[in-house]
Amino acid sequence: MNLFEQFFESILQAKTVLKKDHPQKDILRGYCFREFLIVIRQDLQHPHAAGWVQINFAEQDAARVQQELQRALEQSPVFKLEEAERNKIVRFKLKPDVKRGNRKAIRLEVFGPEGFMVGFNQYQEAGDRTPESPASR
Repeated sequence: MNLFEQFFESILQAKTVLKKDHPQKDILRGYCFREFLIVIRQDLQHPHAAGWVQINFAEQDAARVQQELQRALEQSPVFKLEEAERNKIVRFKLKPDVKRGNRKAIRLEVFGPEGFMVGFNQYQEAGDRTPESPASR
């Protein structure tokens, strides 16, 4: 659970909204990130990796998001860890030309612990009206 706590609290700077420990049963952590509630459960009776979890957001400037998250990393205790340990908590990958459905995007992938990933897609099509674009508000 410690890796997820570092990822959400130090890197994503998500608000912690739930901390419940049930001894010898499970540990729950809930985070509010971009108005989404994300709950992580660690099963202490039958331990297993989280598996593959992906959450995607449309974003106007994926490079800016990367800079903000990189700055948060550099200011966190995670940054002082050896690279191998740091990579268990967070890794960034900016892809300049990714096909997402029928559209092209600049995509920032933020990899967290145990297969957890947050993707930020900056769509490239002219006239694109994603829910977060100023033109659609």
